[in-house]
Formats: sequence, structure tokens, C-alpha cells
Amino acid sequence: MATPVTERIHVNPRQKVLFVDDDQDTLQLLQVFLNDFPEVEPEFYQDSVKALEVLTKDPVSYAAVVLDWNMPGYTGFEILTILRKMPECRYLPILMMTARTSDQDIQRGMKAGAFYYMIKPLNRGFFLTILKSALQAQFHLTELKKEATDYSNASTMLSHGSFELRTPEESEQIAAWLSRGCPNPAAANLGLNELIINAIEHGNLEITYDEKTQLMKSDNLRNEISKRLAQEEYAGRVVKIEFERTREKILFTITDDGRGFDYNYYLDFSLERAYDNHGRGIIMARNLYFDEMEYIPPGNKVIASIHLNKN
Repeated sequence: MATPVTERIHVNPRQKVLFVDDDQDTLQLLQVFLNDFPEVEPEFYQDSVKALEVLTKDPVSYAAVVLDWNMPGYTGFEILTILRKMPECRYLPILMMTARTSDQDIQRGMKAGAFYYMIKPLNRGFFLTILKSALQAQFHLTELKKEATDYSNASTMLSHGSFELRTPEESEQIAAWLSRGCPNPAAANLGLNELIINAIEHGNLEITYDEKTQLMKSDNLRNEISKRLAQEEYAGRVVKIEFERTREKILFTITDDGRGFDYNYYLDFSLERAYDNHGRGIIMARNLYFDEMEYIPPGNKVIASIHLNKN
């Protein structure tokens, strides 16, 4: 018997998720998928116009939105574009369902701010994994917003700074502190953590993509990180963070002591990795959390920026 998803997820009780698809069979299939997920309070719409009306009236009440790409009225891409222009929905996890498999269509959606793509016909396990990831991200964002209520603290007065760290725990601490000086602290926190954790795991500790996939499946990723941090080969490696604030932007330069990686392969959504249990962090950081982001060859340095005084 499959383990109920709710035993493996930390979310708010009964989070509302809005599903939109003009195909009744798909909506019924989603209802079946959600039988083992009682913490989700689903709302289903076949009418995309009505769904958008509901969303724009009360966007903050939803923890995630799931859209079909091809629909009469408004397409899923059109709804995605409209929602991303609303400040309340800029970081709302929006998942796209589609039978389209062209790279051009998928990259267009990801660059517009889609949290992830789910290729039809839908796979139950994959659907629940991605929805779980979306709700965890939204839960984390909500908690960070509660913690970062004061924008006027010491980090807003910092013009330059250099930091070194080694562990995921230190990543959380420095990301939380630096993000408090950003216009949207919660989003900056998520973005910084994604990039720093990537530098620790794949850079300094040389955990490969495939190794992480298997470690996550066996729930041994944390143990492996702790093990490698203690090994002589990796013990002296650090992640360096350079912080700079100008009148126009905040710049973060993150450098690890690893050998780099083929970053171009992970900057965009790939159908080859569509069903993997990780691999979305860099995409999300680039498309949602930072205004600009660039990896420097060979891939052990990334520069990310957040614009100030946005109109």
C-alpha cells in the first residue's frame, strides 16, 4: 500500500489549491489522485474565465494553482502571465499540465514563471511529488514572510560584505540574514538558499545529480552530506559569498571550491529530467527569485542580482 502523502509533507492544514482544465476526465483523475492527500482543499474549474475571476478576486487564499495549457477562453499560459504581473501572485506556485512536448513551448512557460511542468498523461506519483514540492515551497515562503516583517534592520545598511560557510545549516543562517535587506526578503531567502545549497552539495561535496536522485529516494541525502563534510578531501572547502549593494541593485556572488559543472543543462526545464525528484532549484532561482542570474565558467561561480526601486 502506498504511503499517504500527508505523512511525508509539512504544510498548513487544508491548503487551498485551484485546478483548471476544460477536460472533465482530467479533473476527475486529479480528484482520484488527491484521495490520499486530505491536507489539500481542492477547487476544480472547467471554465478558465471563471477561474481567473476567482483567482484575481482573492489570490492570497490559494497555496498553489494547477493549469492546463490548452483551454478555451484563457489558455493556461495566458492565466500564468496575468497572475505573474500581480504582486500577490509573483511567487505563487503555478503548475502547468500539458501534452505539448516542444522545448520552445516549455521554455516559454518556465521563463514566464511556471513552477513546473507535468506532461500528460499524468502520472499519480509524479503529480503528488510535484504538488508536494510546490506546497512545501509556499509553506516555507509564508513562514519566511512572517519572520521578515521588519525591512529596516542592519542588513539594509550593509554596502559590501564577504562571508564563508560550509554547511546547509550555515546556508540557512546567512541567507536569512542577507535576505532581510532585500525588497522581498522571503523570495530572496529562497533564491539564496537554492544557489548556496547547490554550491555545497554539487560543488564542494561533488554529489552528482544521479547520486542525489538516489540519496533522496533512500532518504539518505543529509547523512551523505554530513559524511562528506567530515572527509579530509572536502573538509577544507568553503562557499564564499560576496555581497554588494548599489543604488540600483543588490548583487550576490557565490563561489565554491569545486570543479564546476555544465550549468547550461540545468538553467532550463528538460523533458529528460521531468520525472526526477529534484533539479528545479536553479530554474526557480533564475525565473522567479532573482532579476538577473549568471553562472561564470566553469560553473563554480554564480552572480545573482535583485533590482531596487522597481516601478
